[in-house]
Amino acid sequence: MYERKGECMDREKLYDAAFRYKKAGLWKKLWDTEIFAIKLPGDENGFVSVMGKGGDYNAIGLYIGEEGFQSFRTVANDFHDYASEFEAHEAILVQNCLQMNLGNKDEMLPEEAEQVRAYAKAHGIRLSGANAFPDLVKFTPYYHPWGITEQKDADMLCHALEVAILLAEELKNVGKAELGIREITPFTEEVPLFDIGDGKLEKLGMTQLPGDKPARFNVSFSNQIAVQRVKKMRKKGIWECELVRLPKPSQNEPDAVPYYPLFLFVVDRETHFLMPTTLIDNFENKPQNGVDSLLNAILTQNACPKEIIVRDDRTTGLLADFCKKAGIAMTKAGRFDPLDALDEAMDAMIENLFPETAGPGRFDDDDDEDYDGDDYDENFAEMDEEEAALAMFDMIDHLEQLSTYDLKNMPPELKHFLGEIAAEGILPPEYQEKLERALKKM
Repeated sequence: MYERKGECMDREKLYDAAFRYKKAGLWKKLWDTEIFAIKLPGDENGFVSVMGKGGDYNAIGLYIGEEGFQSFRTVANDFHDYASEFEAHEAILVQNCLQMNLGNKDEMLPEEAEQVRAYAKAHGIRLSGANAFPDLVKFTPYYHPWGITEQKDADMLCHALEVAILLAEELKNVGKAELGIREITPFTEEVPLFDIGDGKLEKLGMTQLPGDKPARFNVSFSNQIAVQRVKKMRKKGIWECELVRLPKPSQNEPDAVPYYPLFLFVVDRETHFLMPTTLIDNFENKPQNGVDSLLNAILTQNACPKEIIVRDDRTTGLLADFCKKAGIAMTKAGRFDPLDALDEAMDAMIENLFPETAGPGRFDDDDDEDYDGDDYDENFAEMDEEEAALAMFDMIDHLEQLSTYDLKNMPPELKHFLGEIAAEGILPPEYQEKLERALKKM
Protein backbone atom coordinates (compact mmCIF):
# COMPACT_ATOMS: atom_id res chain seq x y z
CA MET A 1 0.00 0.00 0.00
CA TYR A 2 1.26 3.46 -0.93
CA GLU A 3 1.61 5.23 2.43
CA ARG A 4 0.98 8.92 2.89
CA LYS A 5 4.05 10.40 4.50
CA GLY A 6 4.14 13.37 6.80
CA GLU A 7 4.58 16.57 4.88
CA CYS A 8 8.18 17.57 4.40
CA MET A 9 8.08 20.40 1.89
CA ASP A 10 8.15 24.16 1.73
CA ARG A 11 4.87 25.47 0.29
CA GLU A 12 6.02 29.09 0.15
CA LYS A 13 7.77 28.91 -3.24
CA LEU A 14 5.06 26.71 -4.73
CA TYR A 15 2.22 29.03 -3.73
CA ASP A 16 4.20 32.02 -4.98
CA ALA A 17 4.64 30.36 -8.38
CA ALA A 18 1.02 29.20 -8.44
CA PHE A 19 -0.40 32.70 -7.98
CA ARG A 20 1.97 34.14 -10.58
CA TYR A 21 0.96 31.35 -12.97
CA LYS A 22 -2.68 32.28 -12.43
CA LYS A 23 -1.91 35.89 -13.30
CA ALA A 24 0.04 34.85 -16.42
CA GLY A 25 -3.00 32.97 -17.82
CA LEU A 26 -1.17 30.49 -20.06
CA TRP A 27 -4.33 28.36 -20.33
CA LYS A 28 -5.89 31.12 -22.43
CA LYS A 29 -3.29 30.44 -25.13
CA LEU A 30 -2.74 26.67 -25.08
CA TRP A 31 -4.99 23.65 -25.33
CA ASP A 32 -4.40 20.72 -23.00
CA THR A 33 -3.03 18.59 -25.87
CA GLU A 34 -0.50 21.23 -26.94
CA ILE A 35 2.26 19.63 -24.93
CA PHE A 36 5.74 20.99 -24.28
CA ALA A 37 8.66 19.47 -22.40
CA ILE A 38 10.85 20.87 -19.65
CA LYS A 39 14.29 19.84 -18.44
CA LEU A 40 14.27 18.21 -14.99
CA PRO A 41 17.15 17.28 -12.65
CA GLY A 42 18.95 14.06 -13.51
CA ASP A 43 18.67 14.41 -17.31
CA GLU A 44 14.99 13.51 -17.25
CA ASN A 45 12.31 15.41 -19.11
CA GLY A 46 8.88 16.35 -17.87
CA PHE A 47 5.92 16.86 -20.21
CA VAL A 48 3.53 19.69 -19.43
CA SER A 49 -0.20 19.88 -20.20
CA VAL A 50 -2.00 23.18 -19.59
CA MET A 51 -5.73 22.75 -18.92
CA GLY A 52 -8.46 25.37 -18.76
CA LYS A 53 -9.05 26.74 -22.26
CA GLY A 54 -11.85 24.34 -23.05
CA GLY A 55 -13.84 24.37 -19.82
CA ASP A 56 -14.07 24.85 -16.09
CA TYR A 57 -11.20 22.56 -15.03
CA ASN A 58 -8.14 24.78 -14.74
CA ALA A 59 -4.83 23.07 -14.00
CA ILE A 60 -1.27 22.46 -15.09
CA GLY A 61 -0.05 18.87 -15.14
CA LEU A 62 3.55 17.64 -15.12
CA TYR A 63 4.05 14.13 -16.49
CA ILE A 64 7.51 12.93 -15.53
CA GLY A 65 9.58 10.75 -17.83
CA GLU A 66 8.44 7.85 -19.95
CA GLU A 67 5.95 6.40 -17.46
CA GLY A 68 4.33 9.76 -16.89
CA PHE A 69 3.91 10.50 -20.57
CA GLN A 70 2.54 7.02 -21.28
CA SER A 71 -0.21 7.78 -18.77
CA PHE A 72 -0.98 11.04 -20.59
CA ARG A 73 -1.29 9.14 -23.86
CA THR A 74 -3.78 6.76 -22.28
CA VAL A 75 -5.95 9.48 -20.78
CA ALA A 76 -5.79 12.15 -23.49
CA ASN A 77 -5.07 10.33 -26.74
CA ASP A 78 -7.10 7.19 -26.25
CA PHE A 79 -9.34 6.95 -29.30
CA HIS A 80 -10.30 3.27 -29.07
CA ASP A 81 -13.72 2.17 -27.88
CA TYR A 82 -14.08 0.87 -24.36
CA ALA A 83 -15.33 -2.68 -24.00
CA SER A 84 -17.03 -1.99 -20.64
CA GLU A 85 -17.68 0.74 -18.10
CA PHE A 86 -15.03 -0.79 -15.87
CA GLU A 87 -12.46 -0.37 -18.65
CA ALA A 88 -13.54 3.23 -19.27
CA HIS A 89 -13.11 4.13 -15.60
CA GLU A 90 -9.75 2.37 -15.38
CA ALA A 91 -8.38 4.39 -18.31
CA ILE A 92 -8.75 7.53 -16.18
CA LEU A 93 -7.00 5.96 -13.18
CA VAL A 94 -3.67 5.39 -14.94
CA GLN A 95 -2.75 9.06 -14.61
CA ASN A 96 0.80 9.54 -13.30
CA CYS A 97 1.54 13.22 -12.77
CA LEU A 98 1.83 16.21 -10.48
CA GLN A 99 -0.85 18.89 -10.82
CA MET A 100 -1.56 22.36 -9.59
CA ASN A 101 -5.31 22.89 -9.90
CA LEU A 102 -6.98 26.27 -9.62
CA GLY A 103 -10.33 25.65 -7.96
CA ASN A 104 -12.45 26.70 -5.04
CA LYS A 105 -12.04 25.94 -1.37
CA ASP A 106 -14.94 23.46 -1.29
CA GLU A 107 -12.97 21.12 -3.55
CA MET A 108 -10.00 20.99 -1.15
CA LEU A 109 -9.26 19.46 2.22
CA PRO A 110 -10.05 22.05 4.93
CA GLU A 111 -6.47 22.13 6.22
CA GLU A 112 -5.08 22.74 2.72
CA ALA A 113 -7.59 25.51 2.05
CA GLU A 114 -6.53 27.07 5.35
CA GLN A 115 -2.86 26.98 4.28
CA VAL A 116 -3.76 28.84 1.08
CA ARG A 117 -5.71 31.44 3.10
CA ALA A 118 -2.76 31.93 5.44
CA TYR A 119 -0.36 32.42 2.53
CA ALA A 120 -2.72 34.82 0.76
CA LYS A 121 -3.23 36.88 3.92
CA ALA A 122 0.52 37.11 4.57
CA HIS A 123 1.15 38.33 1.02
CA GLY A 124 -1.83 40.60 0.55
CA ILE A 125 -3.53 38.38 -2.01
CA ARG A 126 -7.32 38.59 -2.33
CA LEU A 127 -9.01 35.20 -2.79
CA SER A 128 -12.15 35.88 -4.77
CA GLY A 129 -13.96 34.65 -7.84
CA ALA A 130 -13.75 31.29 -9.56
CA ASN A 131 -10.56 29.21 -9.45
CA ALA A 132 -9.07 31.28 -6.64
CA PHE A 133 -7.43 28.47 -4.61
CA PRO A 134 -4.34 26.57 -5.84
CA ASP A 135 -4.54 22.87 -4.95
CA LEU A 136 -1.39 20.73 -5.12
CA VAL A 137 -2.19 17.16 -6.15
CA LYS A 138 -0.22 14.00 -6.90
CA PHE A 139 -1.71 11.37 -9.22
CA THR A 140 -0.29 7.87 -8.84
CA PRO A 141 -1.69 5.09 -11.07
CA TYR A 142 -4.62 3.27 -9.44
CA TYR A 143 -4.51 5.41 -6.30
CA HIS A 144 -6.84 8.20 -5.33
CA PRO A 145 -5.44 11.70 -6.09
CA TRP A 146 -3.59 12.89 -2.99
CA GLY A 147 -1.89 16.02 -1.76
CA ILE A 148 1.76 16.63 -2.64
CA THR A 149 3.86 16.15 0.49
CA GLU A 150 7.47 15.64 -0.62
CA GLN A 151 9.96 18.39 -1.46
CA LYS A 152 11.27 16.72 -4.65
CA ASP A 153 7.75 16.68 -6.09
CA ALA A 154 7.19 20.28 -5.01
CA ASP A 155 10.46 21.37 -6.65
CA MET A 156 9.62 19.72 -9.99
CA LEU A 157 6.11 21.18 -10.07
CA CYS A 158 7.45 24.59 -9.09
CA HIS A 159 9.93 24.43 -11.98
CA ALA A 160 7.09 23.58 -14.38
CA LEU A 161 5.14 26.59 -13.14
CA GLU A 162 8.14 28.91 -13.56
CA VAL A 163 8.68 27.70 -17.15
CA ALA A 164 4.97 28.14 -17.87
CA ILE A 165 5.05 31.72 -16.56
CA LEU A 166 8.00 32.61 -18.80
CA LEU A 167 6.36 30.84 -21.74
CA ALA A 168 3.18 32.90 -21.29
CA GLU A 169 5.31 36.05 -21.49
CA GLU A 170 7.10 34.74 -24.59
CA LEU A 171 3.79 34.05 -26.34
CA LYS A 172 2.92 37.75 -26.13
CA ASN A 173 5.51 38.35 -28.83
CA VAL A 174 5.60 35.14 -30.91
CA GLY A 175 3.07 32.57 -32.05
CA LYS A 176 3.06 29.16 -30.43
CA ALA A 177 3.75 27.46 -33.76
CA GLU A 178 7.02 29.45 -34.00
CA LEU A 179 8.08 27.78 -30.76
CA GLY A 180 7.14 24.35 -32.10
CA ILE A 181 4.05 24.01 -29.91
CA ARG A 182 1.30 22.09 -31.70
CA GLU A 183 -1.49 19.76 -30.72
CA ILE A 184 -0.04 16.29 -30.38
CA THR A 185 -1.63 13.22 -31.95
CA PRO A 186 -0.86 9.51 -31.55
CA PHE A 187 1.65 10.03 -34.39
CA THR A 188 3.50 13.05 -32.97
CA GLU A 189 7.18 12.23 -32.44
CA GLU A 190 8.64 15.36 -30.85
CA VAL A 191 7.75 18.46 -28.85
CA PRO A 192 9.68 21.62 -27.89
CA LEU A 193 11.96 21.44 -24.86
CA PHE A 194 12.37 24.41 -22.49
CA ASP A 195 14.41 25.26 -19.42
CA ILE A 196 15.30 28.40 -17.44
CA GLY A 197 18.69 30.10 -17.61
CA ASP A 198 19.53 33.35 -15.85
CA GLY A 199 15.85 33.92 -15.18
CA LYS A 200 14.94 33.66 -18.87
CA LEU A 201 13.21 31.03 -20.95
CA GLU A 202 15.72 28.78 -22.69
CA LYS A 203 14.64 27.10 -25.94
CA LEU A 204 16.51 23.82 -26.23
CA GLY A 205 15.05 22.70 -29.54
CA MET A 206 12.84 19.65 -30.01
CA THR A 207 12.92 16.46 -27.96
CA GLN A 208 11.63 13.00 -28.82
CA LEU A 209 8.44 11.82 -27.17
CA PRO A 210 8.63 8.43 -25.47
CA GLY A 211 7.33 5.71 -27.78
CA ASP A 212 4.05 3.97 -27.12
CA LYS A 213 4.78 0.66 -25.37
CA PRO A 214 1.86 -1.78 -25.25
CA ALA A 215 1.65 -3.52 -21.90
CA ARG A 216 2.64 -7.17 -21.98
CA PHE A 217 1.31 -9.25 -19.16
CA ASN A 218 2.00 -12.89 -18.30
CA VAL A 219 1.84 -14.51 -14.87
CA SER A 220 3.70 -17.74 -14.21
CA PHE A 221 1.96 -19.96 -11.64
CA SER A 222 4.44 -21.88 -9.47
CA ASN A 223 2.32 -23.48 -6.72
CA GLN A 224 2.65 -27.11 -7.82
CA ILE A 225 0.65 -28.46 -4.88
CA ALA A 226 -2.36 -26.33 -5.89
CA VAL A 227 -1.89 -27.28 -9.55
CA GLN A 228 -1.94 -31.01 -8.79
CA ARG A 229 -5.01 -30.63 -6.58
CA VAL A 230 -6.96 -28.82 -9.30
CA LYS A 231 -5.68 -31.15 -11.99
CA LYS A 232 -7.24 -34.14 -10.22
CA MET A 233 -10.65 -32.50 -9.84
CA ARG A 234 -13.56 -33.50 -12.06
CA LYS A 235 -14.06 -30.75 -14.61
CA LYS A 236 -17.48 -29.64 -15.74
CA GLY A 237 -19.05 -26.67 -17.48
CA ILE A 238 -17.77 -23.32 -18.72
CA TRP A 239 -16.81 -20.27 -16.68
CA GLU A 240 -16.56 -16.73 -18.06
CA CYS A 241 -13.82 -14.62 -16.44
CA GLU A 242 -12.60 -11.05 -16.56
CA LEU A 243 -10.26 -9.03 -14.35
CA VAL A 244 -11.54 -5.46 -13.82
CA ARG A 245 -10.59 -2.38 -11.83
CA LEU A 246 -13.37 -1.26 -9.49
CA PRO A 247 -14.44 2.41 -9.77
CA LYS A 248 -14.33 3.06 -6.01
CA PRO A 249 -11.21 3.04 -3.84
CA SER A 250 -10.58 1.13 -0.65
CA GLN A 251 -8.46 2.30 2.27
CA ASN A 252 -6.98 -0.29 4.60
CA GLU A 253 -5.54 2.22 7.08
CA PRO A 254 -6.46 5.84 7.96
CA ASP A 255 -3.17 7.33 6.72
CA ALA A 256 -2.91 5.21 3.58
CA VAL A 257 -3.69 6.69 0.17
CA PRO A 258 -6.93 5.02 -1.04
CA TYR A 259 -6.30 2.36 -3.70
CA TYR A 260 -8.59 1.21 -6.51
CA PRO A 261 -8.58 -2.60 -6.18
CA LEU A 262 -9.17 -5.20 -8.86
CA PHE A 263 -11.87 -7.85 -8.91
CA LEU A 264 -11.90 -11.09 -10.87
CA PHE A 265 -15.35 -11.89 -12.23
CA VAL A 266 -15.82 -15.66 -12.34
CA VAL A 267 -19.28 -16.56 -13.65
CA ASP A 268 -20.79 -19.94 -14.52
CA ARG A 269 -22.06 -19.71 -18.10
CA GLU A 270 -25.01 -22.07 -17.56
CA THR A 271 -26.32 -20.92 -14.16
CA HIS A 272 -25.09 -17.28 -14.30
CA PHE A 273 -23.79 -17.81 -10.75
CA LEU A 274 -21.11 -15.27 -9.76
CA MET A 275 -18.43 -17.08 -7.75
CA PRO A 276 -17.45 -15.28 -4.53
CA THR A 277 -13.96 -13.83 -4.91
CA THR A 278 -12.07 -11.29 -2.83
CA LEU A 279 -10.80 -7.82 -3.78
CA ILE A 280 -7.26 -7.87 -5.16
CA ASP A 281 -4.89 -5.32 -3.61
CA ASN A 282 -1.27 -4.62 -4.55
CA PHE A 283 -1.79 -6.28 -7.92
CA GLU A 284 0.96 -4.26 -9.66
CA ASN A 285 3.59 -5.77 -7.34
CA LYS A 286 1.96 -9.19 -6.82
CA PRO A 287 -0.10 -10.21 -9.87
CA GLN A 288 -0.11 -13.72 -8.41
CA ASN A 289 -2.91 -12.43 -6.15
CA GLY A 290 -5.18 -12.42 -9.21
CA VAL A 291 -4.57 -16.12 -9.93
CA ASP A 292 -5.14 -16.91 -6.27
CA SER A 293 -8.58 -15.34 -6.60
CA LEU A 294 -9.56 -17.93 -9.24
CA LEU A 295 -7.92 -20.74 -7.28
CA ASN A 296 -9.88 -19.81 -4.14
CA ALA A 297 -13.13 -19.81 -6.15
CA ILE A 298 -12.39 -23.32 -7.40
CA LEU A 299 -11.49 -24.67 -3.97
CA THR A 300 -14.27 -22.99 -1.97
CA GLN A 301 -16.94 -24.05 -4.49
CA ASN A 302 -15.33 -27.49 -4.87
CA ALA A 303 -15.96 -27.13 -8.58
CA CYS A 304 -13.65 -26.81 -11.56
CA PRO A 305 -14.63 -25.80 -15.08
CA LYS A 306 -13.73 -27.76 -18.18
CA GLU A 307 -13.21 -24.48 -20.01
CA ILE A 308 -12.63 -20.81 -19.15
CA ILE A 309 -13.56 -18.07 -21.63
CA VAL A 310 -11.89 -14.64 -21.52
CA ARG A 311 -11.85 -11.74 -23.98
CA ASP A 312 -9.08 -9.33 -22.92
CA ASP A 313 -5.31 -9.56 -22.94
CA ARG A 314 -4.85 -8.92 -19.22
CA THR A 315 -7.12 -11.75 -18.05
CA THR A 316 -5.54 -14.02 -20.67
CA GLY A 317 -2.04 -13.24 -19.40
CA LEU A 318 -3.19 -13.71 -15.82
CA LEU A 319 -4.80 -17.14 -16.18
CA ALA A 320 -3.15 -18.81 -19.21
CA ASP A 321 -0.26 -20.48 -17.39
CA PHE A 322 -2.42 -21.69 -14.50
CA CYS A 323 -5.07 -23.11 -16.85
CA LYS A 324 -2.48 -24.89 -18.96
CA LYS A 325 -0.85 -26.52 -15.92
CA ALA A 326 -4.19 -27.37 -14.27
CA GLY A 327 -5.69 -28.98 -17.38
CA ILE A 328 -8.37 -26.33 -17.96
CA ALA A 329 -9.02 -25.32 -21.56
CA MET A 330 -8.89 -21.58 -22.21
CA THR A 331 -10.65 -19.82 -25.06
CA LYS A 332 -10.17 -16.17 -25.92
CA ALA A 333 -13.25 -14.52 -27.39
CA GLY A 334 -13.15 -11.25 -29.30
CA ARG A 335 -12.65 -8.14 -27.20
CA PHE A 336 -16.16 -6.85 -27.93
CA ASP A 337 -17.92 -10.22 -28.07
CA PRO A 338 -20.90 -10.52 -25.73
CA LEU A 339 -20.55 -13.05 -22.94
CA ASP A 340 -24.06 -13.09 -21.53
CA ALA A 341 -23.41 -14.44 -18.03
CA LEU A 342 -20.35 -12.23 -17.49
CA ASP A 343 -21.99 -9.09 -18.91
CA GLU A 344 -25.06 -9.60 -16.74
CA ALA A 345 -22.89 -9.87 -13.61
CA MET A 346 -20.84 -6.79 -14.54
CA ASP A 347 -23.91 -4.66 -15.29
CA ALA A 348 -25.55 -5.79 -12.03
CA MET A 349 -22.48 -4.80 -10.00
CA ILE A 350 -22.34 -1.34 -11.59
CA GLU A 351 -26.07 -0.76 -11.02
CA ASN A 352 -26.19 -2.08 -7.46
CA LEU A 353 -22.81 -1.14 -5.97
CA PHE A 354 -21.73 1.85 -8.08
CA PRO A 355 -24.97 3.45 -9.33
CA GLU A 356 -23.39 6.89 -9.70
CA THR A 357 -21.09 5.50 -12.41
CA ALA A 358 -23.74 3.56 -14.30
CA GLY A 359 -24.41 4.40 -17.92
CA PRO A 360 -25.98 2.27 -20.62
CA GLY A 361 -25.23 -1.45 -20.43
CA ARG A 362 -22.44 -3.02 -22.42
CA PHE A 363 -24.58 -3.57 -25.51
CA ASP A 364 -27.64 -1.58 -24.46
CA ASP A 365 -29.07 0.16 -27.52
CA ASP A 366 -32.71 0.16 -26.45
CA ASP A 367 -32.80 3.95 -26.57
CA ASP A 368 -31.71 4.21 -30.19
CA GLU A 369 -35.32 4.46 -31.31
CA ASP A 370 -35.63 7.75 -29.42
CA TYR A 371 -33.21 9.40 -31.86
CA ASP A 372 -34.38 10.36 -35.31
CA GLY A 373 -31.70 11.63 -37.63
CA ASP A 374 -33.95 14.51 -38.71
CA ASP A 375 -34.84 15.61 -35.15
CA TYR A 376 -31.73 17.77 -34.75
CA ASP A 377 -32.27 19.58 -38.06
CA GLU A 378 -35.96 20.15 -37.26
CA ASN A 379 -35.23 21.47 -33.76
CA PHE A 380 -32.73 24.02 -35.05
CA ALA A 381 -34.97 24.92 -37.99
CA GLU A 382 -37.73 25.98 -35.56
CA MET A 383 -35.42 28.61 -34.00
CA ASP A 384 -34.49 31.98 -35.42
CA GLU A 385 -30.89 32.45 -36.51
CA GLU A 386 -29.66 33.93 -33.21
CA GLU A 387 -31.39 31.27 -31.08
CA ALA A 388 -29.99 28.48 -33.28
CA ALA A 389 -26.46 29.88 -32.99
CA LEU A 390 -26.66 30.20 -29.20
CA ALA A 391 -28.10 26.69 -28.90
CA MET A 392 -25.29 25.31 -31.04
CA PHE A 393 -22.64 27.12 -28.99
CA ASP A 394 -24.17 25.76 -25.76
CA MET A 395 -24.16 22.25 -27.21
CA ILE A 396 -20.51 22.49 -28.24
CA ASP A 397 -19.51 23.91 -24.84
CA HIS A 398 -21.30 20.97 -23.21
CA LEU A 399 -19.45 18.49 -25.44
CA GLU A 400 -16.15 19.96 -24.21
CA GLN A 401 -17.04 18.90 -20.66
CA LEU A 402 -17.81 15.27 -21.52
CA SER A 403 -15.42 12.37 -21.08
CA THR A 404 -14.12 10.38 -24.06
CA TYR A 405 -16.35 7.51 -22.95
CA ASP A 406 -19.48 9.70 -23.00
CA LEU A 407 -18.56 11.15 -26.39
CA LYS A 408 -18.07 7.71 -27.89
CA ASN A 409 -21.53 6.69 -26.69
CA MET A 410 -23.33 9.59 -28.35
CA PRO A 411 -26.18 8.54 -30.67
CA PRO A 412 -24.92 7.93 -34.22
CA GLU A 413 -27.45 10.42 -35.58
CA LEU A 414 -26.07 13.19 -33.38
CA LYS A 415 -22.51 12.36 -34.47
CA HIS A 416 -23.63 12.57 -38.11
CA PHE A 417 -25.43 15.88 -37.54
CA LEU A 418 -22.40 17.42 -35.81
CA GLY A 419 -20.11 16.09 -38.52
CA GLU A 420 -22.17 17.87 -41.17
CA ILE A 421 -22.01 21.14 -39.19
CA ALA A 422 -18.23 20.86 -38.91
CA ALA A 423 -17.90 20.08 -42.63
CA GLU A 424 -19.84 23.21 -43.57
CA GLY A 425 -17.27 25.39 -41.75
CA ILE A 426 -19.89 27.96 -40.72
CA LEU A 427 -18.92 28.25 -37.05
CA PRO A 428 -16.69 30.92 -35.53
CA PRO A 429 -13.07 29.61 -35.41
CA GLU A 430 -13.15 29.00 -31.63
CA TYR A 431 -16.27 26.81 -31.84
CA GLN A 432 -15.14 25.14 -35.05
CA GLU A 433 -11.98 24.02 -33.25
CA LYS A 434 -13.93 22.86 -30.18
CA LEU A 435 -16.33 20.84 -32.31
CA GLU A 436 -13.58 19.20 -34.33
CA ARG A 437 -11.78 18.21 -31.11
CA ALA A 438 -14.96 16.60 -29.78
CA LEU A 439 -15.60 14.78 -33.07
CA LYS A 440 -12.10 13.31 -33.00
CA LYS A 441 -12.91 11.68 -29.66
CA MET A 442 -16.23 10.29 -30.93
